[in-house]
Amino acid sequence: MEDTDVNRAVEIAGQMAAQGPQGLEPIFEVLSSKDARPVEKIVATISLGPHVNKTHVSRLAALTNTGNDQTMRGCAIHLLGLIADAEADSRIRMLMEDPDSHVSKEAVFALLRRGDATAVQKVLELWKADTMTDENRNEIILAFPADRAKDNLFIYEEVICNPNIDAIARSHALNLLGMLGNTATVEKIEACLDTEKSPQMRDMMNAAKAAILAREKQPAGEDADGEG
Repeated sequence: MEDTDVNRAVEIAGQMAAQGPQGLEPIFEVLSSKDARPVEKIVATISLGPHVNKTHVSRLAALTNTGNDQTMRGCAIHLLGLIADAEADSRIRMLMEDPDSHVSKEAVFALLRRGDATAVQKVLELWKADTMTDENRNEIILAFPADRAKDNLFIYEEVICNPNIDAIARSHALNLLGMLGNTATVEKIEACLDTEKSPQMRDMMNAAKAAILAREKQPAGEDADGEG
């Protein structure tokens, strides 16, 4: 799936949404179709993202029901997670306990993007599970709430050396480690530098390392410019 195709789909969805409440109906029909391919449902979800609101909650909740395919259920959960609504929140929380691991994972991720404490705990449990994949790690790193990062530096430290992790996620991890890491983090970055082949990633690792060391040398209560 090319980025240009997705961008074009999002552009078209915007034009359809401008036509009024019924304008998005063809895209909803793709999402709810049993015949549409998974990739078509994913593109439909990306296209609908900027336009869903409280009026769509009941419809999306119905698509998460058992009996619908995994892709449909997961996409509907993602869209529910974009809507600030009590009914949407309640449905997502219920689905965190769904027996389908894909569905429960999508529900956890939807709440994680909101910084939900229960979702944070479940994600940390998932991270340590044997079933955790690099694709899931990518999503967790980018969605994990920044205000919880300092207490969970290990997830960021674990991905910076992993070449299978997306460069955007690794860059995000290094940025946070540069701001929040400690001397133990420096040792992990140095270990990564021994094997990292990407010049750009090496530059980011060195920048994060330098930021941590500068902060560690700084007297307590003093700003980076030397002022109290």
